[in-house]
Amino acid sequence: MLSQAAARLWAERREGDGRIHPLACHLLDVVHAPQAMWDNALADGLRAHLARSSPS
Repeated sequence: MLSQAAARLWAERREGDGRIHPLACHLLDVVHAPQAMWDNALADGLRAHLARSSPS
């Protein structure tokens, strides 16, 4: 069991087994997932459209 202070530092708890996904790992996921989508999943035309329409 986590201390009360440590328990504040998780982002998600799995149903069933109660395992936690630490906040630091969640933040890394949040940073890297959009970059992976940009690099690997979005069509070239959509990337170009988003790049043109985003403020600089």
